[in-house]
Parts: sequence; structure tokens; C-alpha cells
Amino acid sequence: MNKIKNDILSKRAQARAARYLALKRHEMEQREDQKMNDFTMFVLGVAVAVIVGIGYQIYILGAL
Repeated sequence: MNKIKNDILSKRAQARAARYLALKRHEMEQREDQKMNDFTMFVLGVAVAVIVGIGYQIYILGAL
């Protein structure tokens, strides 16, 4: 009886550990995706700023 109880507890502990590891893996993937999104937004923001700046310069020089 005691061996069966220990086996059941062991299986529960293994299942709990597997869920914990899966959760941590998912959180890590989300963090990596968020970092990639932040970098992409930064690059796109700089590109838009450069394009707007060049357009403004063309507008000013054309107005002279």
C-alpha cells in the first residue's frame, strides 16, 4: 500500500515539475518575442524619423 502511495505521489510530483518547466519555457519564449518586437519597433521608428526628416528638408529647400 505504501509503495502505491509513493508511486502516485511521485507521478504527481513529476507532472507538477513538467507543468512548471512548460510554463517557464513559455514565459521565456514570450520574453524573447517581446524583445524582438521592441527592437523591430525601434528600427521602424528610426526609419520613419529619417524619412520624415528628409522629407522636411526637401520641403524647406524646395521652398527657398
